[in-house]
Amino acid sequence: YEDAVWSPRGLFVGATRGRTLVALQPNGRVRWTISHRGTLSQPRWSPSGFRIAYRSGESIRVVTGDGTGDRLLAPTAAQAAPAWRPGNVHFLAFADDRNRVRIANTDEARAVFARTPLASPSQQFLWSPDGKFLLALTTGNEHPIYDAAAKLVGTIEQPPGGRARDAAFAPSGIATTFIGSAPS
Repeated sequence: YEDAVWSPRGLFVGATRGRTLVALQPNGRVRWTISHRGTLSQPRWSPSGFRIAYRSGESIRVVTGDGTGDRLLAPTAAQAAPAWRPGNVHFLAFADDRNRVRIANTDEARAVFARTPLASPSQQFLWSPDGKFLLALTTGNEHPIYDAAAKLVGTIEQPPGGRARDAAFAPSGIATTFIGSAPS
């Protein structure tokens, strides 16, 4: 299996194998599977445990935690993995094919967009622990921060010469730490 991810309470593992998404029990027993024509990747379990978002080729799909109700959310999307907002409402952040940040309510099939595309391709999305802010970690030196309505509220600039590979919000959701290469 590739791209394995634990469910929030550790009862299941979601993983991909080629064109198949599988939910496994910790002992390896298969609970359910779904398959598509394209290669599946980047499964992400929602904080509630009731949804899994994943990529099918270039598209983003969402399935309920029991393997039913699989549906297309976005026909094309940028390469960064989607990220679930903390909480019980199923909001999912990802970049669309025009590199705009999109936050979708997957239960109502409603989405909001950031108005301007990211200056650099996104490589990761991170929600603050309280779900108020979304950081778009990009391949460039500017990392925009959005509110839950996809409105730009700030930008974190990195010193030139370095590149962030990962980031994390502090438990309070106020400070952000970047992990990256040192300037050359």
